[in-house]
Amino acid sequence: MTYWNYCDYRCEDCEHLLECPVALKGREQEMRAVAEGRDFDSMDAVKESLEETLEMVKKMAEERGVDLNSVKEETVREYEFTLVEKSKRFAIDVMNFAKELEDRAFSEETQKAIHDLCWYAGLLSAKLYRCLSGKYEAMEEDDLELKEIEMEDSRKTASVVIMAISKCKKALDGLLLEHLPEIQKFYTELRDIENGFGAEFPEIAVVEKKQLH
Repeated sequence: MTYWNYCDYRCEDCEHLLECPVALKGREQEMRAVAEGRDFDSMDAVKESLEETLEMVKKMAEERGVDLNSVKEETVREYEFTLVEKSKRFAIDVMNFAKELEDRAFSEETQKAIHDLCWYAGLLSAKLYRCLSGKYEAMEEDDLELKEIEMEDSRKTASVVIMAISKCKKALDGLLLEHLPEIQKFYTELRDIENGFGAEFPEIAVVEKKQLH
Protein backbone atom coordinates (compact mmCIF):
# COMPACT_ATOMS: atom_id res chain seq x y z
CA MET A 1 0.00 0.00 0.00
CA THR A 2 1.31 3.49 -0.87
CA TYR A 3 0.39 5.41 2.26
CA TRP A 4 1.10 8.84 0.78
CA ASN A 5 -1.81 8.28 -1.60
CA TYR A 6 -4.05 7.64 1.41
CA CYS A 7 -2.94 10.70 3.36
CA ASP A 8 -5.20 12.96 5.41
CA TYR A 9 -2.31 15.21 6.53
CA ARG A 10 -2.83 14.31 10.19
CA CYS A 11 0.57 12.74 10.85
CA GLU A 12 0.19 12.83 14.62
CA ASP A 13 -2.75 10.42 14.45
CA CYS A 14 -1.50 8.18 11.63
CA GLU A 15 -0.79 4.51 12.27
CA HIS A 16 1.52 4.40 9.23
CA LEU A 17 3.77 7.25 10.37
CA LEU A 18 6.92 5.11 10.65
CA GLU A 19 6.34 3.53 7.22
CA CYS A 20 5.40 6.61 5.18
CA PRO A 21 8.11 8.00 2.85
CA VAL A 22 6.57 11.48 3.03
CA ALA A 23 6.68 11.57 6.84
CA LEU A 24 10.19 10.08 6.85
CA LYS A 25 11.32 12.74 4.39
CA GLY A 26 9.94 15.47 6.64
CA ARG A 27 11.77 14.13 9.69
CA GLU A 28 14.97 13.82 7.67
CA GLN A 29 14.73 17.49 6.65
CA GLU A 30 14.06 18.54 10.24
CA MET A 31 17.00 16.53 11.61
CA ARG A 32 19.28 17.96 8.92
CA ALA A 33 18.33 21.48 10.00
CA VAL A 34 19.13 20.65 13.63
CA ALA A 35 22.49 19.12 12.64
CA GLU A 36 23.33 22.27 10.69
CA GLY A 37 22.45 24.46 13.66
CA ARG A 38 19.49 26.22 12.09
CA ASP A 39 15.78 26.37 12.71
CA PHE A 40 13.64 24.02 10.66
CA ASP A 41 11.68 26.01 8.08
CA SER A 42 8.74 24.14 6.56
CA MET A 43 8.89 26.43 3.50
CA ASP A 44 12.45 25.26 2.81
CA ALA A 45 11.13 21.69 2.94
CA VAL A 46 8.41 22.59 0.43
CA LYS A 47 10.99 24.24 -1.83
CA GLU A 48 13.22 21.16 -1.70
CA SER A 49 10.29 18.89 -2.50
CA LEU A 50 9.26 21.12 -5.43
CA GLU A 51 12.80 21.09 -6.84
CA GLU A 52 12.90 17.29 -6.64
CA THR A 53 9.52 17.09 -8.38
CA LEU A 54 10.66 19.40 -11.18
CA GLU A 55 13.74 17.26 -11.72
CA MET A 56 11.53 14.17 -11.97
CA VAL A 57 9.27 15.92 -14.50
CA LYS A 58 12.25 16.98 -16.60
CA LYS A 59 13.64 13.44 -16.56
CA MET A 60 10.27 11.94 -17.58
CA ALA A 61 9.89 14.52 -20.35
CA GLU A 62 13.37 13.73 -21.65
CA GLU A 63 12.65 9.99 -21.65
CA ARG A 64 9.40 10.58 -23.57
CA GLY A 65 10.97 13.05 -25.99
CA VAL A 66 8.80 15.93 -24.81
CA ASP A 67 10.15 19.47 -25.16
CA LEU A 68 8.85 21.29 -22.09
CA ASN A 69 9.74 24.67 -23.58
CA SER A 70 7.37 24.05 -26.48
CA VAL A 71 4.40 23.14 -24.31
CA LYS A 72 1.83 25.92 -24.55
CA GLU A 73 0.06 27.17 -21.49
CA GLU A 74 -3.50 25.93 -21.42
CA THR A 75 -6.46 26.96 -19.34
CA VAL A 76 -7.19 24.39 -16.65
CA ARG A 77 -10.44 22.65 -17.38
CA GLU A 78 -12.99 23.10 -14.63
CA TYR A 79 -15.29 20.18 -13.95
CA GLU A 80 -18.63 21.25 -12.59
CA PHE A 81 -19.80 18.04 -10.98
CA THR A 82 -23.03 18.17 -9.01
CA LEU A 83 -21.42 15.84 -6.49
CA VAL A 84 -18.49 18.20 -5.97
CA GLU A 85 -20.86 21.13 -5.53
CA LYS A 86 -22.71 19.16 -2.85
CA SER A 87 -19.45 18.44 -1.03
CA LYS A 88 -18.48 22.12 -1.19
CA ARG A 89 -21.82 23.11 0.29
CA PHE A 90 -21.40 20.46 2.99
CA ALA A 91 -17.95 21.83 3.89
CA ILE A 92 -19.24 25.42 3.99
CA ASP A 93 -22.21 24.44 6.16
CA VAL A 94 -19.87 22.61 8.54
CA MET A 95 -17.52 25.61 8.80
CA ASN A 96 -20.42 27.97 9.51
CA PHE A 97 -21.75 25.53 12.10
CA ALA A 98 -18.37 25.43 13.85
CA LYS A 99 -18.10 29.22 13.82
CA GLU A 100 -21.48 29.54 15.55
CA LEU A 101 -20.23 27.26 18.33
CA GLU A 102 -16.98 29.13 18.97
CA ASP A 103 -18.22 30.85 22.17
CA ARG A 104 -19.88 27.77 23.65
CA ALA A 105 -18.21 25.53 26.22
CA PHE A 106 -17.84 21.88 25.25
CA SER A 107 -15.97 18.87 26.53
CA GLU A 108 -12.56 18.04 25.06
CA GLU A 109 -14.11 15.13 23.14
CA THR A 110 -16.75 17.35 21.59
CA GLN A 111 -14.20 20.00 20.65
CA LYS A 112 -12.13 17.33 18.91
CA ALA A 113 -15.21 16.06 17.06
CA ILE A 114 -15.96 19.59 15.81
CA HIS A 115 -12.35 20.05 14.72
CA ASP A 116 -12.29 16.68 12.96
CA LEU A 117 -15.58 17.36 11.21
CA CYS A 118 -14.25 20.66 9.81
CA TRP A 119 -10.96 19.10 8.75
CA TYR A 120 -12.41 16.09 6.97
CA ALA A 121 -15.30 18.00 5.38
CA GLY A 122 -12.74 20.25 3.68
CA LEU A 123 -10.57 17.28 2.72
CA LEU A 124 -13.61 15.49 1.31
CA SER A 125 -14.46 18.36 -1.02
CA ALA A 126 -10.89 18.75 -2.32
CA LYS A 127 -10.24 15.03 -2.84
CA LEU A 128 -13.65 14.41 -4.39
CA TYR A 129 -12.92 17.03 -7.03
CA ARG A 130 -9.50 15.53 -7.73
CA CYS A 131 -10.63 11.93 -8.11
CA LEU A 132 -13.62 12.83 -10.33
CA SER A 133 -11.70 15.21 -12.56
CA GLY A 134 -8.90 12.64 -12.81
CA LYS A 135 -11.36 9.92 -13.78
CA TYR A 136 -12.95 11.91 -16.59
CA GLU A 137 -9.65 13.28 -17.86
CA ALA A 138 -8.35 9.71 -18.02
CA MET A 139 -11.42 8.66 -19.99
CA GLU A 140 -10.52 11.27 -22.63
CA GLU A 141 -6.81 10.34 -22.73
CA ASP A 142 -5.64 8.60 -25.93
CA ASP A 143 -2.28 7.44 -24.59
CA LEU A 144 -3.02 4.10 -22.90
CA GLU A 145 -0.08 4.34 -20.51
CA LEU A 146 -1.06 7.83 -19.37
CA LYS A 147 -4.69 6.74 -19.13
CA GLU A 148 -3.80 3.97 -16.70
CA ILE A 149 -1.56 6.27 -14.64
CA GLU A 150 -4.34 8.86 -14.35
CA MET A 151 -6.94 6.24 -13.49
CA GLU A 152 -4.69 4.73 -10.81
CA ASP A 153 -4.18 8.17 -9.25
CA SER A 154 -7.93 8.74 -9.37
CA ARG A 155 -8.62 5.40 -7.66
CA LYS A 156 -6.09 6.09 -4.91
CA THR A 157 -7.55 9.54 -4.33
CA ALA A 158 -10.99 7.95 -4.20
CA SER A 159 -9.73 5.88 -1.26
CA VAL A 160 -9.05 9.13 0.60
CA VAL A 161 -12.62 10.24 -0.15
CA ILE A 162 -13.96 7.09 1.50
CA MET A 163 -11.75 7.70 4.52
CA ALA A 164 -12.89 11.34 4.77
CA ILE A 165 -16.54 10.28 4.67
CA SER A 166 -15.89 7.71 7.41
CA LYS A 167 -14.11 10.29 9.58
CA CYS A 168 -16.95 12.79 9.10
CA LYS A 169 -19.44 10.14 10.21
CA LYS A 170 -17.36 9.38 13.30
CA ALA A 171 -17.21 13.08 14.17
CA LEU A 172 -20.98 13.41 13.71
CA ASP A 173 -21.51 10.39 15.96
CA GLY A 174 -19.54 12.18 18.66
CA LEU A 175 -21.55 15.38 18.25
CA LEU A 176 -24.88 13.57 18.27
CA LEU A 177 -24.47 13.10 22.03
CA GLU A 178 -24.77 16.88 22.38
CA HIS A 179 -28.21 16.70 20.70
CA LEU A 180 -27.29 19.50 18.31
CA PRO A 181 -30.18 19.92 15.82
CA GLU A 182 -27.87 20.50 12.85
CA ILE A 183 -26.27 17.06 13.10
CA GLN A 184 -29.13 15.13 11.51
CA LYS A 185 -29.03 17.48 8.53
CA PHE A 186 -25.30 16.82 8.13
CA TYR A 187 -25.92 13.07 8.26
CA THR A 188 -28.42 13.44 5.41
CA GLU A 189 -26.08 15.58 3.30
CA LEU A 190 -23.17 13.21 3.86
CA ARG A 191 -25.27 10.16 3.00
CA ASP A 192 -26.29 11.83 -0.27
CA ILE A 193 -22.63 12.51 -1.12
CA GLU A 194 -21.64 8.96 -0.20
CA ASN A 195 -24.34 7.48 -2.43
CA GLY A 196 -23.28 9.65 -5.35
CA PHE A 197 -19.66 8.72 -4.85
CA GLY A 198 -20.57 5.03 -4.72
CA ALA A 199 -22.22 5.37 -8.12
CA GLU A 200 -19.01 6.86 -9.58
CA PHE A 201 -16.60 4.39 -7.94
CA PRO A 202 -18.71 1.34 -7.00
CA GLU A 203 -15.87 -1.18 -6.58
CA ILE A 204 -13.70 1.15 -4.49
CA ALA A 205 -16.61 2.22 -2.31
CA VAL A 206 -17.48 -1.37 -1.43
CA VAL A 207 -13.88 -2.50 -0.76
CA GLU A 208 -12.91 0.54 1.31
CA LYS A 209 -16.07 0.49 3.38
CA LYS A 210 -15.33 -3.13 4.34
CA GLN A 211 -11.82 -2.11 5.43
CA LEU A 212 -12.88 0.93 7.40
CA HIS A 213 -15.85 -0.52 9.31
